[in-house]
Amino acid sequence: MLDSLEIITLVEDSVPMKGDFLAEHGLSFLLTAKKGGQVVRGLLDVGKSPEVLSHNMESLGIAPESVDFLVLSHCHYDHTGGVARFVASTGKENFPVAAHPALFRPHFRADPVLSSIGVQTGDEREAIEAAGGKLFLSSGPFPLAPGLSTLGEVPRLTDFEGPG
Repeated sequence: MLDSLEIITLVEDSVPMKGDFLAEHGLSFLLTAKKGGQVVRGLLDVGKSPEVLSHNMESLGIAPESVDFLVLSHCHYDHTGGVARFVASTGKENFPVAAHPALFRPHFRADPVLSSIGVQTGDEREAIEAAGGKLFLSSGPFPLAPGLSTLGEVPRLTDFEGPG
């Protein structure tokens, strides 16, 4: 069990009235986990565009190289935009990127017209690895640090959104 877990919103659809933050459709959170004397930091998703994530991290004084891992919750472009660029910005070799094995499958929306809503060009597996990322693809729980892991695949229970 962790001693503490701090979650800071880095990217989402709104911004406070005061401050130097940018908003866009998408999500990214900074997780800071503490257990004993160990502190690890990770991102949950990277939002839609690397520019907004980078700007907001800089505004908060968070250096990319201070992040220890990245978890991608699912394949949509508004959670995976700029993955390779973020990984490169850490300056680390074998930077851990945890995700579901279906992360790179084609994913489309047909309303109002057919469009890709999955991982976009420039963030493919090869681009992430070339940027220094080491992919850990798992549908089950995956350990990130002592006392911290992903939950694994969560079964779909909604009837308003189909698989794929």
